[in-house]
Amino acid sequence: MIDPIQKSIRDLSEAMKNDEIYQRYLKEERALNQHPELKRAVDIYRQENFQIQNSEVGEEELFELSEQLVKKYAELRKNPLVNAYLEAELEVCRLMKNIHLQISMAVPFWTPWESGRALREGR
Repeated sequence: MIDPIQKSIRDLSEAMKNDEIYQRYLKEERALNQHPELKRAVDIYRQENFQIQNSEVGEEELFELSEQLVKKYAELRKNPLVNAYLEAELEVCRLMKNIHLQISMAVPFWTPWESGRALREGR
């Protein structure tokens, strides 16, 4: 007998794979992959963006770094293939974030950074 959580994960994964958001992402990814140089440039942009978003800098510096990235890649973002791919990728990220948020809210779990809230809620 399969574990009910594993079955639910498998079902959710299949539902996500068949969802129009993910299917659009795959379509845009295939289109971008037809242009290896462009794909390489997009991957570099994505890597730099990831590093900025996950850096441990203050809010002001984060804003400044983000602005620099936008300026540096403004021409790349004007390309319809690139823009469509990045928009589709963002939608998949939002879907994943929403799923994680809903699970986190449905299954309360105390973490050290929530200590004040957990105490107030009697956990």
